[in-house]
Amino acid sequence: MHIFKGIVAMLICIAMALAVVPGLTVTAETAADGFNYQVHDDHVEITGYTGSAAELVIPDEINGLPVTGITKSAFYQCTSLTSINIPSGVTSIGDLAFYHCTSLTSINIPSGVTSIGDWAFVGCTSLISVNLPDGVMSIGDWAFYGCTSLTSINIPESVLSIGDLAFAGCTSLTGINLPAGITSIGDAAFAGCISITEFEISEYNTNYRCIDGALYNKSVTELIQYPPGSEKTSFTVPDGVVSIAYTAFRGCTGLEHISIPNGVTFIDDRAFTDCTSLISISIPSSVTKIDSDAFYGCAKLTDVYYGGSEAAWSNIYICGGNYHLDNAAIHYNSTGRGSDISVLVNNSPITFDVPPQIIDGATMLPVRQALEPLGAQLAWNGETQTVTVNAAGKTVVLTVGADTAVVNGEEKTLPVPAMIIDGRTLVPLRFVSEQLGFAVDWNSETNTVYITAP
Repeated sequence: MHIFKGIVAMLICIAMALAVVPGLTVTAETAADGFNYQVHDDHVEITGYTGSAAELVIPDEINGLPVTGITKSAFYQCTSLTSINIPSGVTSIGDLAFYHCTSLTSINIPSGVTSIGDWAFVGCTSLISVNLPDGVMSIGDWAFYGCTSLTSINIPESVLSIGDLAFAGCTSLTGINLPAGITSIGDAAFAGCISITEFEISEYNTNYRCIDGALYNKSVTELIQYPPGSEKTSFTVPDGVVSIAYTAFRGCTGLEHISIPNGVTFIDDRAFTDCTSLISISIPSSVTKIDSDAFYGCAKLTDVYYGGSEAAWSNIYICGGNYHLDNAAIHYNSTGRGSDISVLVNNSPITFDVPPQIIDGATMLPVRQALEPLGAQLAWNGETQTVTVNAAGKTVVLTVGADTAVVNGEEKTLPVPAMIIDGRTLVPLRFVSEQLGFAVDWNSETNTVYITAP
């Protein structure tokens, strides 16, 4: 929906830019050197160019009047243009001003310019670097969209706003340093910038914040943009985040595993589009809606770890374009894949056919594989969904889904109920092990659990 609206707006703008607008009070003239321009009382604005020069210098004056602006579509599809020098008197660059100038490699933007118009440099695929002068306050919607050769851009401290999709598709852009005073960053401003390894912003900015290279709002309740060029293969969204923004992870081709914290309620459309290496994702039970194409292009997605029940999953409003999500295996009542957790029983590593899970802060393990190596004996009652564990004269009885267990005849509260995942009964490791007299240690640096018999 966001992109559809943007495209509609763009088409309308192009139509308006190319149409004859009645009621103009200025005088239209054509200079001998190929410039079309409008004469105002005390200044001139460039409205078009019909010449074929590759290296172009816009004059400071025309007919004795200073050139102060470049209007809509002035150099629209001037595909032979390789460089342009703009005079110091220019204060504005209009919408579509250099639209699809596909050979443009460099441009001098003078210090008096205060705004870069919508779609001003769309499709300038040869443009390598841009130095915006201090004084520019706004960068319009789609301003540098699809500038695939752009490797760097200086965003000065004067910039207050960056429009929707302003740098989307700038696949060679390697880094962005955002100024202290910026107050508005539009939807998908950096979508598809697959070479950006981190975002940076002044600590004094009151609206946005960067953590480990990712961009958030100041209160860290919305994840706006993860750096697509990051080399990390797994990422955990920080606690406190409640929404994943439009295209937040689009084109993050290196990520294989993502964990979303409880509290997130909405995953916006195209949030994970083209995360082509994504294998698993943890989605909390707090999520109520997954918007259109959120997982479009995630062909390797095989496992979804969901924090709620199967019934709760069926109540999530999942919009169209999420084929790969719909066809992934859903692991219910789980908040994590746990495959990065190592388990050592009496210092011997254990391999599980169903990986350990982190659920509501408790490590859940397949009970038989975890405890039989310690000499525990297990019995399963399929009718009552009850597992009984005996070891060293002690007995623990757990019922799937129950909040309590019976320990040597005494009822005790469980941190997390026993549950069945992929045909295996998982139990809260520490509770069961300690009730049976086994010691449990956790190494947070290596994500390793040690279970030892006395």
